[in-house]
Amino acid sequence: MKATSPGIVAVILLLAACQPADAPRGDPEAGEMVIENLDNTCGLCHTLESAGFEGTAAPNLDELRPGYQQVLDAVRDGPGLMPSFASELSDAEMHDIAAFISREVSR
Repeated sequence: MKATSPGIVAVILLLAACQPADAPRGDPEAGEMVIENLDNTCGLCHTLESAGFEGTAAPNLDELRPGYQQVLDAVRDGPGLMPSFASELSDAEMHDIAAFISREVSR
């Protein structure tokens, strides 16, 4: 096995350090499809104009502008009155939803 040069290791470590902690790992387009397959459950409670969500029972996502991790945690853990979707969705689907919503609120 060939040893890895210290220069290559330094570049890899530098690239890893430059990756933002809140960097989306999901696919926004797939997240949009997951939400549609859930019959727009998110839109029953939340407002997100670009996605056609018109709910008023939960925080307005356009105003809250949650980041990727905040959305992922909410979908996974179900804060407050919001239910957890961890038993209904795969980890990848939750990441995709987080990528979609965080992208939409940042536009």
